[in-house]
Amino acid sequence: MPSAFLSYSHLDKPFATKLAADLERQGINCWIDESGVQIGDPLLSVLGRAIGKMTDFVVVLSPTSIQSSWVAKELEIALSREVRIRPVLYKPCTLPLSLIGRTYADFTNPRNYRDAFSQLVNGMGVVFNRRALDAGDPSENFGKVIGRAEAKFYPLLSKPFHRPFQYVGMRAEQLEEQLGASRNEGGNLVVESDDCRMYLEVEGAFVSYVEVDLKCTAPHEMARGFDSQAVLGAFSINAEQLELVRKRLDFHTYYDHLRKLKISVCCYEEGMPITAAFGAKYYGM
Repeated sequence: MPSAFLSYSHLDKPFATKLAADLERQGINCWIDESGVQIGDPLLSVLGRAIGKMTDFVVVLSPTSIQSSWVAKELEIALSREVRIRPVLYKPCTLPLSLIGRTYADFTNPRNYRDAFSQLVNGMGVVFNRRALDAGDPSENFGKVIGRAEAKFYPLLSKPFHRPFQYVGMRAEQLEEQLGASRNEGGNLVVESDDCRMYLEVEGAFVSYVEVDLKCTAPHEMARGFDSQAVLGAFSINAEQLELVRKRLDFHTYYDHLRKLKISVCCYEEGMPITAAFGAKYYGM
């Protein structure tokens, strides 16, 4: 997964912290000065280690940053490491000689922020998630998601049905004990309660796919459609942070770019409950 060290002048801090937060919501882990330096740490040593651990070095360029000795030192360290350099032009300025000829993301016009941000994210090898950028801070709208579930009289599910995507990739033996799951004839795991039936498909020693039936939605009439955001809200999943890629009356498909998962909300047959499914196998396809 890509990760980024952000280098900037402290006079440009409001822009840099917004950029870091937006990158984090795209699934890109960011190192920004105050997040990694402890009192008493040898600063150049800390910076060198931090830059070396990142896949990308994002340098925010402005008239003040090109005059900053610290930004120059961080850039010098990055150029000496196997780190991809990502220039971000925040305000018009003369580019440092070491960056001339490199492609940069142009943020100088605030109205073009989304396009420049998309260019930056895609260049880092991540599929740009427009919904995650537009949604802003997840904590600000998560209450609305829960409210949609409650409006449908869906239960707000707790463990083990809370955020079931977390089980994808975990060891089946560990989950069998942790969840009190039983094995079916195929060797897969099943957990059931009055609210849900959860099926965990096992490949080798690991869970590869999770499917959860929300029992209170049965019998569902397929011609009636459903609110998939409310269904996901019952599992404490904020659909605002996902990309809706396909929508039919009886089948909604999302991509979770942060976790590289395909999430489906559907009704397989007339009169059956609505099901939420999670897996990495067909993500992006």
